[in-house]
Amino acid sequence: MTASGSNTYTWYPSAGAGSSVSISPTVTTTYTVVGTSSVNGCSNSNTVTQAVVDCTRLEKYLRSDSFVDVYPNPSLNVLNIIANDGKNIDGIIIMDVLGRKVLEQKENTTQINIEGLNKGIYQLQITTEGKS
Repeated sequence: MTASGSNTYTWYPSAGAGSSVSISPTVTTTYTVVGTSSVNGCSNSNTVTQAVVDCTRLEKYLRSDSFVDVYPNPSLNVLNIIANDGKNIDGIIIMDVLGRKVLEQKENTTQINIEGLNKGIYQLQITTEGKS
């Protein structure tokens, strides 16, 4: 964090001295800096709260049985699709941003040819063993 406009600075909780300090809180912490002028002795303070969110369990949710790997992204011609749980992929539907079906492949596959699609953003609906 950086403060300016004074000659000396004191940070609370003790994060050091000087106009800039580095912080890496592990919990949400409120910091206060007091700046003092050497010309007239006036001082002022400012407070900021650095919020910390615990994301250490995120991997548990990202690699669940319901997810697949799709690569490369972006792709020009072929998308590779692999179910993380080893299940067979029964079907793939590609939809445009308006939700219109632009491509469908109903077979057990790990690749889909997208050469015929225009450049853009698409949504995939992937079915593995009867579940999409």
